[in-house]
Amino acid sequence: MSAVSNLDLFKELFNFIKSEDVTLDDVLKEHGGSNIYIPSHKTTCRNTLIINEYKNNPTKATIRKLSKEWDISESQVYIITKEVREPTLFDIAS
Repeated sequence: MSAVSNLDLFKELFNFIKSEDVTLDDVLKEHGGSNIYIPSHKTTCRNTLIINEYKNNPTKATIRKLSKEWDISESQVYIITKEVREPTLFDIAS
């Protein structure tokens, strides 16, 4: 089980709002006063592509390749791929 991302939270809000029986009053009661972060399309798609490519070939060479390909630091690639590289306490308990 991985951590909940901003994209996950936005999807939940989006699905709530698009439900047919939800009114403006329902949205205000559920989410009123919240700060809403809408993830960028570019970053969300980029990170998914990076994670998928890393999963297919989980090596240091892949990290270097992705860093060059996406013009980001190797540290940033490590941050993006952390969830698939390192087990969490939830993974260990399974």
